[in-house]
Amino acid sequence: MDAFCDTNVLIGYVFILDYLNRHSAIVFNEYSTVFYSNNVKKEYDNVFKDKYKKLSNQIFYLQNYLGKGGVEFYDLKLIKKEFDDLNKDFIGFLDSFWNNYLEFNGYITLAEISNSLDICRRDLKENTFFRDSKLKDMLTLINNNNDSYEEIDKKLKSLKIHSSDRKIVLDAHDFNLKNNNPLDFITFDERLFNGIKRVQNFSFNSIKSKDDFLN
Repeated sequence: MDAFCDTNVLIGYVFILDYLNRHSAIVFNEYSTVFYSNNVKKEYDNVFKDKYKKLSNQIFYLQNYLGKGGVEFYDLKLIKKEFDDLNKDFIGFLDSFWNNYLEFNGYITLAEISNSLDICRRDLKENTFFRDSKLKDMLTLINNNNDSYEEIDKKLKSLKIHSSDRKIVLDAHDFNLKNNNPLDFITFDERLFNGIKRVQNFSFNSIKSKDDFLN
């Protein structure tokens, strides 16, 4: 079976700290060929840079916080309580870091957390770029769609689907019309997933979300 993947699937695969990582890994294990378009590639390159910078800053921020504290033992709830005023992205980072590098729900020493953060920072610098390079070998690039598909685009727009997302799904739709093999469209964007489901003008074999790729 073939698939066309939205940007968030690719980002989820590359960044271990992304909460979608395990879902993305299942996608690439299940499909023999995974396609993406130049519109996906362009968006991916931009998101990759922003996410790498954000994660670097989050690691630094947490290290700085731990370096100032006088507490020898921490648990995840205690640290989260200190950051109640921060956005969900940082709380998500804490959860991902804890699950991937500590895997312990009780109290843990400051030294153990600091060592794990050092490993996390090194992985971000080295492993992320390795996975990025590996990803490019796992994908098949297609050209952007040249047709407007005005009726479908208008329906998606009425559902408040962003222009960049509309272009991506229409790339996949156009490619699938010319492709002999059944094609699944995969996005982890809930709004886009629901929008495509509501429009019902697409030719895909199936439209899938993150909930279709669970361990």
